[in-house]
Amino acid sequence: MIKTPLQPPPLSNEEIRHAFSLLDQVSQRSRIRAIAEQLVTNATPSATAFTELQQALVSPHQYHWRESRLAAWCLPNLSQSPHQRSIAIQTLADVVNKRYNPSLWSIVKRSALISFFIGLIAVHPLGLIALAITVYPIVHLFVRDAARSHAAQIRGEAVRALQTLQAVETLDLLTVAAVHDMRFVRLQARTALCHLLPLLTPAHYGMLRPSTLQLLSYLLNAPNELLVQRILEAFAKVGNRSVLSYVKVIARGKGKYGHLPHVRQAAVKAQLCIEERLRREQETRVLLRASQAEPARPEQLLRPAMTACQGMPEELLRAGQSGAQCEADIALAIIEDIKRRGDPRAIPFLKELVQLPSLPQAVATSAQECLTYLQARVELDRAAPPALSPETEAKLFQADGPPQAF
Repeated sequence: MIKTPLQPPPLSNEEIRHAFSLLDQVSQRSRIRAIAEQLVTNATPSATAFTELQQALVSPHQYHWRESRLAAWCLPNLSQSPHQRSIAIQTLADVVNKRYNPSLWSIVKRSALISFFIGLIAVHPLGLIALAITVYPIVHLFVRDAARSHAAQIRGEAVRALQTLQAVETLDLLTVAAVHDMRFVRLQARTALCHLLPLLTPAHYGMLRPSTLQLLSYLLNAPNELLVQRILEAFAKVGNRSVLSYVKVIARGKGKYGHLPHVRQAAVKAQLCIEERLRREQETRVLLRASQAEPARPEQLLRPAMTACQGMPEELLRAGQSGAQCEADIALAIIEDIKRRGDPRAIPFLKELVQLPSLPQAVATSAQECLTYLQARVELDRAAPPALSPETEAKLFQADGPPQAF
């Protein structure tokens, strides 16, 4: 898993203005509002404040949706220890992933109640039931859209909080949200990607899911010039063969942003870095490839010039490293290369390797870690979302209005 244990930066003027815009919509009696006001004024919240904020996101039905949205903003700014930061990231990621869709039963109850009150204000009492039944379908649609809008605003604020926490480990989740989610959440996720992608380093190569790289390639056509440039810069660090064709298109000056010099320059750099990385991988495979020597004939074998060894035995040259240690080092290098490339075809080989009885402890430990890592990668790829169809791609960027607050 990608981890970047960084503390959130101090509150900027923009963040304080955003916090006040959220505070203005929450009741003065709200406990969540009191915690947010303490954070804005640099006061020290109570010891239970972190748990209360987490509860507001874990059980949103017990709070007003505006309180849950405010709790999502407060949580990263109250995460002081690494343990709290880890809990905050997991909680916010669950908020983004679970979509916070309200149950159908709650929508039906609320719609029926509103329809009844509409019928109650009718001039003629006999028209109460008829009017309530007539307006129910319209009220139902209104309540459903309002509930989805409220959920989108809570999840969008959770995405913004993950950006504040600099949670690089949630890049897989945010990339899916940036392509497949509702428009409001989609825009927030793309803004978060612009801030998180520069935090990647070459050490993160092979840690992103293959589906994430494909979705990032798709976002190269997104209507966000900064995001496209940040993706190309990230590909220079973590890109592989699967994204090379997309990068080459922009490097040749084609595509939606190929005509922009700075974007094209970023694409050229990414192309060179990916090709160099692939060349080194190819050289590694060639060097480690097993070879079979032709059987030597007796007349071609070399023979010593003297039958007896001259010199004292203690004066003979000796190797600086034993043969067993050299073989162990070679095995560790091969296992490390397999782990870096993340090739699942090596899983059967590793399973047989860890069962050898005379295997050195260091090699056995490294092989077991590599096997666990590859098996986890296979499970993640199996659960990854399917590729987008052309019809879905065409619908993703249709203009639709932002969610309305109620």
